[in-house]
Amino acid sequence: MTTSRGFTLIELMIALVIFAIAATSISRFALNSQRVSQAQIEIIAMQSNLRTGTLVVPTELRELAANGTGSDILAMASTSITFRAMRGVGFMCQVSSTEIRLLDTGSIPFYGTRNVASGRDSVLVFVENDPDDSTDDAWLVLEPTAVDVASNCGVNAAVRLTFNDFSGLLPNGVADIQVGGPVRSFEVMELAQMISGGATWLGARSVSGGQASLQPVLGPLQVNGFRLEYFTTAGLATTAPNDVRQIRLTLRGVTQRAVSRGLGDSPSFLQDSLITTVTLRNAG
Repeated sequence: MTTSRGFTLIELMIALVIFAIAATSISRFALNSQRVSQAQIEIIAMQSNLRTGTLVVPTELRELAANGTGSDILAMASTSITFRAMRGVGFMCQVSSTEIRLLDTGSIPFYGTRNVASGRDSVLVFVENDPDDSTDDAWLVLEPTAVDVASNCGVNAAVRLTFNDFSGLLPNGVADIQVGGPVRSFEVMELAQMISGGATWLGARSVSGGQASLQPVLGPLQVNGFRLEYFTTAGLATTAPNDVRQIRLTLRGVTQRAVSRGLGDSPSFLQDSLITTVTLRNAG
């Protein structure tokens, strides 16, 4: 005679306990993995943000120049800098008291991030003065009243910049400007630490473009997340724009959300920082 036997109550209870323990372990493991993944995502986003900042900001500042008679740095502090941000460079093929034309050919193009914009951009015009004396060279700051990107220099394509008569600004008039010399276009920019949405950000604005307030471009950052330090050729700290030859940039990032790195770890905002030093264009 065959008999069938089911599970006893004790066996069922033991099985349920084992299942509960296994389910709890799996749940804790899944929750821990989720928290670790979220933390990693936040850390990667923060570090990517910092790397972007240490690429973009130095690119802007690296083109600055300063000497004993002037500087592209117009104002500077530990949490802000206002400067001439270079946007393009070309070479003169024609000069008059109210007009400068820049070659824009395949072999000698006007090179830059964008075309010159009248009302927003100014230009630095290289003034040779005496060709036999390199110590009297200078840069003349002019504001174009009109820009024609479809002009020409004879048979060559060119960009035509129109100005109010500037011949009176030079000892010998336009004779002090040599055809073939460089012209650099720039806009006045400000970079500064700012608060937006209750968080700290690096903000930017085009001063010459008429932007009244900073716009957040990089963040969130720690409360002291954007710092600039200025140094001379000898490596000494300075507060004089004309003496600046190096700028040390410090960015301190923070995650957008509080995260925990595992079970038992209370959620917190994670932080990291990057430091880079920028050498100005004429620091040699």
